[in-house]
Amino acid sequence: MQNRSALRCCDPFGAAGLSGNIVSMANDIDLTDEEISSTNPNAPVYRILAKTPRGRSVKIGGIWKKIHQNGGGY
Repeated sequence: MQNRSALRCCDPFGAAGLSGNIVSMANDIDLTDEEISSTNPNAPVYRILAKTPRGRSVKIGGIWKKIHQNGGGY
């Protein structure tokens, strides 16, 4: 069985936001993001949220903004 997933984003840390889905024979889950404000430098900058069949948002992960050793972001 082949799963198909897609996240679409022009700039993951920009104003456009993140949207996508995870699709399989059993699931069709829409994903969105929510920006997090924190003074903790180790905190994620975004929460990844999925919608339940009843329309509730469920936190399923996070996105951290890091700087690699050469000084660029990822």
